Formats: sequence, C-alpha cells, structure tokens
Amino acid sequence: MTLFGKFIRRFTSLFLLICIFTLMFTTSASAQEPPVTTLYFDPTALTIDTNVTSIGVMNLSVANGVDIFAFDLFVQYDPALLYVSQVSLGDFLGGGLFCMDQVNDPGLVHYSCTRFGVDTGVSGSGVLLELTFEALGQGGDTILSLTGSELYNWPDALPVDLSLENGAVSVRPFSTYLPLILTASGQGMEAMP
Repeated sequence: MTLFGKFIRRFTSLFLLICIFTLMFTTSASAQEPPVTTLYFDPTALTIDTNVTSIGVMNLSVANGVDIFAFDLFVQYDPALLYVSQVSLGDFLGGGLFCMDQVNDPGLVHYSCTRFGVDTGVSGSGVLLELTFEALGQGGDTILSLTGSELYNWPDALPVDLSLENGAVSVRPFSTYLPLILTASGQGMEAMP
C-alpha cells in the first residue's frame, strides 16, 4: 500500500469517527425534552404563627408554561385548621379573563378562568392565584392538594402535561402565658416560744 493510500485510509477512519461523535452529541442534545410545566405553591410550606397573626398568603404559580390559555384549579385542605378568606387572580394570563366564581366549600377552593377575546396562549412562568388563609385557632398541619387541577393550551384547548406539586400549611396554636407570681411571707428564721 502506498503512502498516499495509508493517508487516505487513516483520514477516512478519522473522518468517520468524528462524524459518529458529532452525530451522538447532536442526537443527545436534540433529544432533550422541554422542561415540564409545573403547578406549585410559593412558598411551598407556610407556617402561620397565631401568636403573631392568624393570616398567611400563598401564591399558586405555574413554571415553564407553553401556550397556556385556561386553568381549572382545585385546592383541598383541612377545614378544621384553615379557612380561605380571599382569592385574587395573578397576572400570568393577563387581563380580559372570563372566570367562574370561587367555590369555597369548607376544605375546597375551585377556581376556573379562560382568556377571552384573544387568540393566543401565554408561555413562561408566573402567578395564577393568590390565596389568603386564616387559621381557625387550632394547631396542626395540612397538605394543600392540587389533585384534579388542569391547565389548558391554545389552540387545541387540551390539558397540558403537568407536574402538580402540593403545598403545606402548619398552624401553631394560640398560646397563653400567665405570669408567675411569687409571694414571700415569713422570710427568715424566727424562734417560736
């Protein structure tokens, strides 16, 4: 085999090796899936210290949303510990929303909204709802369950593949502190006849 033939043979082997590595890295980079859309509470866990206040606020937020057009949210909690006194819309979907009235059965908030008069969804991350919880005076812990909650995309109005991250609220009980009063009488030693 000539020197030129050896050069071509090695060059071809090297070229094929580079092509294989390039293909592997390109395939693995393009095979990465987009981030999962997540529905979560912020903060994830809330402590209401009733010695300070009986009220706590949590946001129900979305992360990595793609063309979100509507939501149907369920928040379930222990009604012996908490009451939801207020629900406010976040700014993620923008203005011009058509919403179903808040349903606040003991232990359940159900809230649904859709964009109205627009032909696009919203992508990104942001707040859907702001929930104000009031402690009822009893201490304990409760999970804030999102079971059954859905986000819907544009233009198909189909449910989005969604990761639901439940939250939690801890209520610390009302504490009453009484002062300790000591009285001193007959201090010292006295001889009794």
